[in-house]
Amino acid sequence: MQKKNCNDGGRGRTLPAFHEKVKDTQITREIDYCLKNYKKLAPAVMLSYEREAFYAKDDHEFRITFDQNILWRNYDLSLCKGIYGEAILDKNKVLMEVKTAGAIPLWMVHFLTENQIYKTSFSKYATAYRTIYAREQRRSCPPENFFVFTGDEVVQQAIKC
Repeated sequence: MQKKNCNDGGRGRTLPAFHEKVKDTQITREIDYCLKNYKKLAPAVMLSYEREAFYAKDDHEFRITFDQNILWRNYDLSLCKGIYGEAILDKNKVLMEVKTAGAIPLWMVHFLTENQIYKTSFSKYATAYRTIYAREQRRSCPPENFFVFTGDEVVQQAIKC
């Protein structure tokens, strides 16, 4: 992955040596591909959250993650600027994601049903974007050049004022 300087907001300078720990993975190759093929691509929103992840001892494809303190901001987008921003969830709420390549184990289905926890769709980025868009609408001008993708679906394509 192409290394960027932490102080320049990801706009082109080489990172210091301590960032050499970034692994060459499928994700880093996909990011490099996007940066190479979409020249005007730039950060638009910073998301941060505290995550606890668990996996089944007998099935590493079955994972559950709990995200809390989910924050967003659309300014100071450098990773060096610290962790702050607007909360996506109320203070005492936690986002739970159940991830599996196959079916959810029956014991988990029973647990979720007994606790009245039901499947829903949620996107941290789309939630932040909706807030940004609503604020811009109140100013009577949608944000410039914003696209939000969730899977293959374009949620919103804003038009230029």
